[in-house]
Amino acid sequence: MVELSDSISHTITDAYAGKEYIIQVAAKDTEIGTWSDWSVAVHATPWIEDPLPITSTTEGDFPT
Repeated sequence: MVELSDSISHTITDAYAGKEYIIQVAAKDTEIGTWSDWSVAVHATPWIEDPLPITSTTEGDFPT
């Protein structure tokens, strides 16, 4: 379980390639302090161990 604050996304960095994970989320109201119900479970399997580098593109890369 990972607790985050004021975040709308989270990247799981320690997942193993080829292993199936079940992911669920819940939210906590910071003013009232109560937790929501858990989301529906999602099954996910990472397929690469290291992320591919992000490459930038320029206008010259696109056909005109």
